[in-house]
Amino acid sequence: MHRWKPPVPPVQTYFLGCFLLALPTLLAWPWTNFVAGGRLRLVAAFLLWGLGPAIGLGISMSALDAGPRRS
Repeated sequence: MHRWKPPVPPVQTYFLGCFLLALPTLLAWPWTNFVAGGRLRLVAAFLLWGLGPAIGLGISMSALDAGPRRS
Protein backbone atom coordinates (compact mmCIF):
# COMPACT_ATOMS: atom_id res chain seq x y z
CA MET A 1 0.00 0.00 0.00
CA HIS A 2 1.24 3.49 -0.86
CA ARG A 3 2.33 5.46 2.19
CA TRP A 4 1.35 9.13 2.21
CA LYS A 5 4.26 11.58 2.35
CA PRO A 6 4.06 15.25 3.38
CA PRO A 7 4.24 17.60 0.36
CA VAL A 8 7.31 19.35 1.78
CA PRO A 9 10.19 17.45 3.40
CA PRO A 10 10.52 18.46 7.10
CA VAL A 11 14.16 19.53 6.70
CA GLN A 12 13.32 21.87 3.82
CA THR A 13 10.44 23.36 5.80
CA TYR A 14 12.73 23.81 8.78
CA PHE A 15 15.22 25.86 6.77
CA LEU A 16 12.39 27.77 5.08
CA GLY A 17 11.16 28.83 8.53
CA CYS A 18 14.67 29.97 9.41
CA PHE A 19 14.99 31.93 6.17
CA LEU A 20 11.58 33.61 6.37
CA LEU A 21 12.24 34.83 9.89
CA ALA A 22 15.86 35.78 9.21
CA LEU A 23 14.78 37.95 6.27
CA PRO A 24 13.15 40.73 8.40
CA THR A 25 16.26 40.77 10.59
CA LEU A 26 18.50 41.36 7.59
CA LEU A 27 16.17 43.99 6.13
CA ALA A 28 15.84 45.86 9.43
CA TRP A 29 19.54 45.66 10.23
CA PRO A 30 20.57 49.27 9.38
CA TRP A 31 17.24 50.66 10.61
CA THR A 32 17.46 49.09 14.09
CA ASN A 33 21.00 50.38 14.46
CA PHE A 34 19.84 53.89 13.54
CA VAL A 35 16.92 53.84 15.98
CA ALA A 36 18.18 52.17 19.13
CA GLY A 37 21.79 51.15 18.72
CA GLY A 38 23.17 47.63 18.88
CA ARG A 39 21.10 46.32 21.80
CA LEU A 40 17.75 46.22 19.99
CA ARG A 41 19.49 44.68 16.98
CA LEU A 42 20.92 41.93 19.15
CA VAL A 43 17.56 41.18 20.78
CA ALA A 44 15.73 41.17 17.43
CA ALA A 45 18.32 38.89 15.84
CA PHE A 46 18.21 36.53 18.83
CA LEU A 47 14.40 36.32 18.75
CA LEU A 48 14.13 35.85 15.00
CA TRP A 49 16.93 33.32 14.64
CA GLY A 50 15.58 31.45 17.67
CA LEU A 51 11.96 31.42 16.50
CA GLY A 52 12.80 30.52 12.89
CA PRO A 53 13.74 26.88 13.57
CA ALA A 54 10.84 26.49 16.03
CA ILE A 55 8.27 27.70 13.50
CA GLY A 56 9.85 25.69 10.69
CA LEU A 57 9.69 22.60 12.87
CA GLY A 58 6.08 23.36 13.77
CA ILE A 59 5.10 23.70 10.11
CA SER A 60 6.79 20.41 9.21
CA MET A 61 5.10 18.64 12.15
CA SER A 62 1.68 19.93 11.08
CA ALA A 63 2.46 18.81 7.51
CA LEU A 64 3.13 15.32 8.87
CA ASP A 65 -0.12 15.43 10.84
CA ALA A 66 -2.14 16.52 7.80
CA GLY A 67 -1.94 13.08 6.19
CA PRO A 68 -5.04 11.04 5.46
CA ARG A 69 -6.51 9.57 8.63
CA ARG A 70 -6.53 5.80 9.02
CA SER A 71 -9.55 4.21 10.71
